[in-house]
Amino acid sequence: MLFLLKGHAAKRQQALALLEALLGSRHQHRELETILLHRNREPLPVTLMLFAIIEPDGQRGGYLLLALDIGERLRARQALEERSQLLEKLGAQVPGSIYQYRLFSDGRSCFPYASAGIREVYEVEPEQVRSDAAAVLERIHPQDRERIVSSIQQSARELTRWQEDYRVLLPQRGLRWLRGDSMPERLADGSVLWHGFIADISSLKQVEHELRMLTITDPLTGIYNRRYFLDHLGRELARHARTRRGVSLIMLDIDHFKRVNDTWGHAVGDQVLQELCRRIGARLRRLDMFCRFGGEEFVIICPETEHNQALYLAEVLRHLVQDTPFARVGQVTASFGVSAVRPGDSGESLLQRADQALYAAKDSGRNRVCGEPEAISA
Repeated sequence: MLFLLKGHAAKRQQALALLEALLGSRHQHRELETILLHRNREPLPVTLMLFAIIEPDGQRGGYLLLALDIGERLRARQALEERSQLLEKLGAQVPGSIYQYRLFSDGRSCFPYASAGIREVYEVEPEQVRSDAAAVLERIHPQDRERIVSSIQQSARELTRWQEDYRVLLPQRGLRWLRGDSMPERLADGSVLWHGFIADISSLKQVEHELRMLTITDPLTGIYNRRYFLDHLGRELARHARTRRGVSLIMLDIDHFKRVNDTWGHAVGDQVLQELCRRIGARLRRLDMFCRFGGEEFVIICPETEHNQALYLAEVLRHLVQDTPFARVGQVTASFGVSAVRPGDSGESLLQRADQALYAAKDSGRNRVCGEPEAISA
């Protein structure tokens, strides 16, 4: 709209005074947003553009006033603000953080948008990572960082979905597990922008760990069960085939354990099993694997151990069992059988020879260690 000053001289003079006041003495142009009223009194949001008309002598000869209807622009701005507020409200309710992550071609990265949940998952402020993602990347566990960076780069190259579980080390809450899920798009400048979310899954990981432990451990003694033993033995034999390093088995069985149960009851018998596992477990190396094979029978996988070394260890363990009385029961003894891997061995053949050696120990009077006959070092 273009305004012309019409009407009585007094009113024109008042209008000119108002325009001069709006423009001031030092400006020749000014813009401001205001509300005008239609004749029907409906409000009309406008941008007023006021220009001074300068005469050849440098004096103001008049004014030009334009009014631009900005109603549509204001409605669009309001819609964007409402959408932004809605996104913030939703983000505040979602466990985790909704985010945009941008990776530039020169390797720089940032989070153009991150909901308030980023304070929870990374213990950083959204503004802190808006121009530089370094504070987030530094939180990733050192053992996971290279894998995560590599997966992001692969997602950027192939424009494929990025999904990862990884650990972070937070200043306040320490070690936590996070899960990220996002989709990338390539922008005109060559950078890649991901849209997605990150959630804290530490509780889920704890449940997964507990469920896994239930499937691989013996509930009474807390050591590994027969199922896990068989799986792990297969992996050890595969490793032996690659490295040719020794692998030995030690099988042991508590002597006359039925008498313990019959005399003292199964509750005391359970305590004997638990104490025996505690003693033996404390003596083994971290790489050894101790399993309950069934009932009162146990087996130990000893990686990087030859037959004579396993015989020595079995003798040490026999004394651990024999030399210290068990509560309520007194002295308890166990018999031990030892086998070592041979060329072409399977898990079944290695286990069978350890079992044969164990029965040889029992047949020889119990409370002793027997190795396999004609043991051959691989």
